[in-house]
Amino acid sequence: MSINRIGLKLGAAVIVLMIVILVSSGLAVDRLFTNFYDAQMKDNTQEIAAHFATMAESNDTSSQSMIRAFAKFSDVKVFWLNDEGRILTLPGEKQPNLSFIRSRDTRRLLSGHSVAFQNHDVHGNRFYVVGKPIQIGKTTGSAIYIVSSMKK
Repeated sequence: MSINRIGLKLGAAVIVLMIVILVSSGLAVDRLFTNFYDAQMKDNTQEIAAHFATMAESNDTSSQSMIRAFAKFSDVKVFWLNDEGRILTLPGEKQPNLSFIRSRDTRRLLSGHSVAFQNHDVHGNRFYVVGKPIQIGKTTGSAIYIVSSMKK
């Protein structure tokens, strides 16, 4: 029995076309879900930062410990900037990697403006960073950075 060459070529072309369509669709769906996840994570981090800044502005003595507890629960890291732009750490805490903090962002925060940007560490892990000023009266007394991992 002889093999129909035209049918074989046509069948191979259809299979290749289907593979190309499936791979393209898979990549498009992956991008769609990745973009959705990133947007949701950024919105959540912005909300958390706004809540933490409001809690810090209340000037309650327990607000700092509450913020740290909520940060642990929310799986974000919190960094406090004093009015001189230095990071404050609690006693017993090791000094964290602060390579994401840039002087222009610190100046912007301490002048009363928020900052938000993406950053990555030396291991290639991506983070979303939100900085919010903490208003005391009409002046900015300090600021807070919220760092959220963009790892899925």
